[in-house]
Amino acid sequence: MSDEAINSGCQGGSGSGGDGMSVGALIRAAADGELTEAQIQTFEALCAERDCTKDRVRFEQTLRDACGKAMGDKPGCPDALRNKVRAIAAAGGDVGMASEAAAGSGTGSVVEAMGEQTRSVSFWRHSPGILAAAAVLALFAGVLILQGISLPTGAVPTGWTTEQAGYRDRVAGFVAKEHTRCCDSEGVSEDKLVIRDPGEAQTYFAESLGVSDVDLGVNRAAVGAVRFWGGGDCHVPGAPASGHVRFDATAPDGTDIHLSLFVVPDRDQLPIQEGMTYRVTSKACAEAGVNLFTWKRAGVVYLLVSEAQGGFCEVVRDLMHAPEGLEPF
Repeated sequence: MSDEAINSGCQGGSGSGGDGMSVGALIRAAADGELTEAQIQTFEALCAERDCTKDRVRFEQTLRDACGKAMGDKPGCPDALRNKVRAIAAAGGDVGMASEAAAGSGTGSVVEAMGEQTRSVSFWRHSPGILAAAAVLALFAGVLILQGISLPTGAVPTGWTTEQAGYRDRVAGFVAKEHTRCCDSEGVSEDKLVIRDPGEAQTYFAESLGVSDVDLGVNRAAVGAVRFWGGGDCHVPGAPASGHVRFDATAPDGTDIHLSLFVVPDRDQLPIQEGMTYRVTSKACAEAGVNLFTWKRAGVVYLLVSEAQGGFCEVVRDLMHAPEGLEPF
C-alpha cells in the first residue's frame, strides 16, 4: 500500500512519522513487528494523534497474510505465468527467439542468451513486448522476495507448511523482543500497558478480539507469588488485533522474574489443537533467556513468555490455565 494512500486515510498531521520515516513506512514496520524502541514511541504518539492508525496496521497485516496464502508453500514459477511471459516476449520478436535458443542450449538462462542484445539501447526501443514482459517478470521476482520473508530460520517440522514454520519463528521473535522491551523499562510498560485492573483487561480484550471471553488466568490483583502488572494493545504479527499482559512474580529462590501473556484471535495460522500446551522452540527466545508456550481455547491463541524455570514454570502455566498436556512445538 502506498504512503500516499495510508497518509490520506488518517486525519491531520504531516506525512512524516518521525525519525525520517514516512507515516506509511512507520505503519508497515509496525505491521511487521520491526519497530525500534524509538520508533515505537513515535508510533504510539502517531496513534494518539490519528485514531485510524491501528486500523491501518491491521490492514497491512491482513494484506500480508492474504499474499502469503495466495503464494502457497514453495517458490516456483507457475506454468501459466511462464507461458504468458513467453507469449509476451514472442510479440517482441527477438525475445521469443532468445528464449527458445536458451531452452535449446540447455543453459536455462534467457538472460545469458540475450546478453549482447540487451546491452543495446535499440533493443529496448524496438521491442514493444519487452516492457510488458519485464513488468510480469518484476512482479514474479517481487513475489519470490515477499515469499522469502516468511521462510523459517530452521528446519520445517514434519506435517508443517513452510508458511506455518515461518510464522511461528516470526511470532516467537516478536513476543520475546516485546516481553524484554516492556520488562526492562518501567517507562515503556507504563506507556503501553495502561489497563491496571485484571477484570477490566479481560473484558477489554474480549471485545477487542471479537470473542466471548479471554482467560487471563490470574484474574485477581495478586495470587501467591504472581502479580498482575498491567495490559494493553499489541501488534503481534499476522493478527488483526492482539493484547499483551505483564505479570511480575517471585521465584521460590526469591528471584524477581517477569511473565508476559499475549492473546490473539485464532485464525488457524499455527497447527495446534485445543486441550494441549505446546513449548515453542525458538532461537530468539533462547537468546532472551525465556521459555515460550502456546495453547488455544474458544477462539483465542495464548502465547506465554515465561522467565520461570524448573517446577515453578509448571506452577506458572497452571496459574495461567494452560492445558496440562505438554508437547514440543
